[in-house]
Amino acid sequence: MMPMNPEETAHERTTYEVGFLIVPSVAEEALGAEVGRIRETIERASGAIVGEGYPSLRGLHYAMAQRRQGAKQNVDQAYFGYVKFTLEPERAVTVKADIEKIDTILRFLLIIAGKENPIMPKRAPRISAGQASGTHTATPLDAAAKRSLTAEDEVEIIKGIEELLAEKPAP
Repeated sequence: MMPMNPEETAHERTTYEVGFLIVPSVAEEALGAEVGRIRETIERASGAIVGEGYPSLRGLHYAMAQRRQGAKQNVDQAYFGYVKFTLEPERAVTVKADIEKIDTILRFLLIIAGKENPIMPKRAPRISAGQASGTHTATPLDAAAKRSLTAEDEVEIIKGIEELLAEKPAP
Protein backbone atom coordinates (compact mmCIF):
# COMPACT_ATOMS: atom_id res chain seq x y z
CA MET A 1 0.00 0.00 0.00
CA MET A 2 1.39 3.38 -0.98
CA PRO A 3 1.89 6.03 1.70
CA MET A 4 -0.71 8.77 1.58
CA ASN A 5 0.08 12.29 0.55
CA PRO A 6 -0.06 14.64 3.60
CA GLU A 7 -2.39 16.95 1.66
CA GLU A 8 -4.80 14.05 1.11
CA THR A 9 -4.60 13.01 4.76
CA ALA A 10 -5.49 16.54 5.93
CA HIS A 11 -8.86 16.31 4.17
CA GLU A 12 -9.89 12.93 5.53
CA ARG A 13 -12.94 13.09 7.73
CA THR A 14 -13.61 11.15 10.88
CA THR A 15 -17.05 10.25 12.22
CA TYR A 16 -17.72 11.67 15.68
CA GLU A 17 -20.63 11.55 18.07
CA VAL A 18 -21.37 14.06 20.79
CA GLY A 19 -23.72 12.85 23.51
CA PHE A 20 -25.02 15.63 25.74
CA LEU A 21 -27.18 16.40 28.75
CA ILE A 22 -29.18 19.62 28.64
CA VAL A 23 -30.22 21.11 31.98
CA PRO A 24 -33.83 20.33 32.94
CA SER A 25 -34.64 24.02 33.42
CA VAL A 26 -34.77 24.44 29.60
CA ALA A 27 -38.39 24.37 28.40
CA GLU A 28 -39.28 21.51 26.04
CA GLU A 29 -40.24 24.06 23.39
CA ALA A 30 -36.68 25.46 23.52
CA LEU A 31 -34.89 22.12 23.07
CA GLY A 32 -34.79 22.53 19.28
CA ALA A 33 -32.92 25.82 19.68
CA GLU A 34 -30.41 24.22 22.06
CA VAL A 35 -29.75 21.35 19.65
CA GLY A 36 -29.47 24.00 16.93
CA ARG A 37 -26.64 25.65 18.88
CA ILE A 38 -24.72 22.36 18.92
CA ARG A 39 -25.41 21.79 15.22
CA GLU A 40 -24.24 25.33 14.38
CA THR A 41 -21.01 24.74 16.32
CA ILE A 42 -20.34 21.61 14.29
CA GLU A 43 -21.27 23.22 10.97
CA ARG A 44 -19.10 26.30 11.71
CA ALA A 45 -16.14 23.91 11.90
CA SER A 46 -17.14 22.49 8.47
CA GLY A 47 -18.68 19.38 10.01
CA ALA A 48 -21.45 17.45 8.26
CA ILE A 49 -24.32 16.13 10.40
CA VAL A 50 -25.11 12.48 9.63
CA GLY A 51 -27.60 11.69 12.40
CA GLU A 52 -29.03 12.78 15.69
CA GLY A 53 -31.16 11.70 18.60
CA TYR A 54 -33.52 14.43 19.75
CA PRO A 55 -33.21 15.09 23.50
CA SER A 56 -35.63 13.44 25.90
CA LEU A 57 -35.93 13.95 29.64
CA ARG A 58 -34.28 11.16 31.63
CA GLY A 59 -33.51 10.50 35.23
CA LEU A 60 -29.83 10.54 36.13
CA HIS A 61 -28.20 7.76 38.13
CA TYR A 62 -26.77 10.36 40.48
CA ALA A 63 -27.30 14.06 41.10
CA MET A 64 -24.98 16.45 39.25
CA ALA A 65 -23.98 19.93 40.34
CA GLN A 66 -24.93 22.76 38.03
CA ARG A 67 -23.65 26.32 38.40
CA ARG A 68 -26.16 29.00 37.49
CA GLN A 69 -25.39 32.64 38.16
CA GLY A 70 -22.78 31.68 40.76
CA ALA A 71 -25.13 29.44 42.75
CA LYS A 72 -24.67 25.66 42.85
CA GLN A 73 -27.75 23.55 42.24
CA ASN A 74 -28.05 19.75 42.11
CA VAL A 75 -30.09 18.19 39.31
CA ASP A 76 -31.27 14.58 39.12
CA GLN A 77 -32.67 14.62 35.59
CA ALA A 78 -31.65 16.10 32.25
CA TYR A 79 -32.48 15.99 28.55
CA PHE A 80 -30.23 13.43 26.85
CA GLY A 81 -29.54 13.67 23.11
CA TYR A 82 -26.76 13.13 20.59
CA VAL A 83 -25.50 14.39 17.25
CA LYS A 84 -23.38 12.27 14.92
CA PHE A 85 -21.22 14.06 12.37
CA THR A 86 -18.12 13.88 10.19
CA LEU A 87 -15.28 16.34 10.58
CA GLU A 88 -11.61 16.78 9.83
CA PRO A 89 -9.83 15.51 12.98
CA GLU A 90 -7.85 18.69 13.58
CA ARG A 91 -11.12 20.64 13.96
CA ALA A 92 -12.54 18.41 16.72
CA VAL A 93 -10.71 20.41 19.41
CA THR A 94 -12.49 23.57 18.25
CA VAL A 95 -15.89 21.85 18.34
CA LYS A 96 -15.20 20.56 21.86
CA ALA A 97 -14.12 24.00 23.10
CA ASP A 98 -17.20 25.67 21.59
CA ILE A 99 -19.63 23.12 23.07
CA GLU A 100 -18.03 23.68 26.49
CA LYS A 101 -19.15 27.33 26.23
CA ILE A 102 -22.85 26.45 25.87
CA ASP A 103 -24.22 27.17 29.34
CA THR A 104 -27.30 24.92 29.03
CA ILE A 105 -25.15 21.81 28.54
CA LEU A 106 -24.81 20.04 31.88
CA ARG A 107 -22.28 17.53 30.54
CA PHE A 108 -21.22 16.13 27.17
CA LEU A 109 -18.95 13.49 25.70
CA LEU A 110 -17.30 13.76 22.29
CA ILE A 111 -16.14 10.42 20.88
CA ILE A 112 -14.91 8.94 17.63
CA ALA A 113 -17.82 6.87 16.38
CA GLY A 114 -18.17 4.06 13.91
CA LYS A 115 -19.31 4.76 10.39
CA GLU A 116 -22.46 2.65 10.70
CA ASN A 117 -25.79 4.20 9.91
CA PRO A 118 -27.12 6.06 12.98
CA ILE A 119 -30.68 5.05 12.08
CA MET A 120 -31.82 1.81 13.68
CA PRO A 121 -31.45 -1.00 11.13
CA LYS A 122 -34.33 -3.30 10.28
CA ARG A 123 -34.39 -6.56 12.17
CA ALA A 124 -32.71 -9.50 10.51
CA PRO A 125 -35.09 -11.99 8.92
CA ARG A 126 -35.85 -15.16 10.85
CA ILE A 127 -34.68 -18.34 9.18
CA SER A 128 -35.40 -21.99 9.78
CA ALA A 129 -32.86 -24.77 10.25
CA GLY A 130 -33.18 -25.76 6.57
CA GLN A 131 -32.62 -22.18 5.53
CA ALA A 132 -29.55 -21.87 7.75
CA SER A 133 -28.02 -24.94 6.10
CA GLY A 134 -28.40 -23.30 2.70
CA THR A 135 -31.22 -25.46 1.34
CA HIS A 136 -33.74 -22.59 1.38
CA THR A 137 -33.57 -18.84 0.88
CA ALA A 138 -34.21 -16.56 3.85
CA THR A 139 -37.57 -14.80 4.02
CA PRO A 140 -38.77 -12.47 6.75
CA LEU A 141 -41.43 -13.83 9.09
CA ASP A 142 -43.91 -10.99 9.42
CA ALA A 143 -46.52 -10.50 12.14
CA ALA A 144 -49.37 -11.90 10.02
CA ALA A 145 -47.44 -15.13 9.38
CA LYS A 146 -46.72 -15.50 13.10
CA ARG A 147 -50.43 -15.28 13.95
CA SER A 148 -51.44 -17.85 11.32
CA LEU A 149 -49.43 -20.72 12.85
CA THR A 150 -51.59 -23.72 13.66
CA ALA A 151 -51.13 -26.27 16.42
CA GLU A 152 -49.67 -28.68 13.85
CA ASP A 153 -47.14 -26.01 12.80
CA GLU A 154 -46.07 -25.56 16.39
CA VAL A 155 -45.62 -29.32 16.82
CA GLU A 156 -43.45 -29.43 13.67
CA ILE A 157 -41.37 -26.53 14.90
CA ILE A 158 -40.79 -28.13 18.30
CA LYS A 159 -39.93 -31.46 16.62
CA GLY A 160 -37.42 -29.68 14.35
CA ILE A 161 -35.80 -27.96 17.31
CA GLU A 162 -35.52 -31.22 19.21
CA GLU A 163 -33.89 -32.86 16.17
CA LEU A 164 -31.38 -30.04 15.94
CA LEU A 165 -30.55 -30.32 19.59
CA ALA A 166 -30.12 -34.10 19.30
CA GLU A 167 -27.62 -33.81 16.42
CA LYS A 168 -24.00 -34.33 17.38
CA PRO A 169 -21.65 -31.50 16.38
CA ALA A 170 -19.12 -32.35 13.66
CA PRO A 171 -15.50 -32.70 14.90
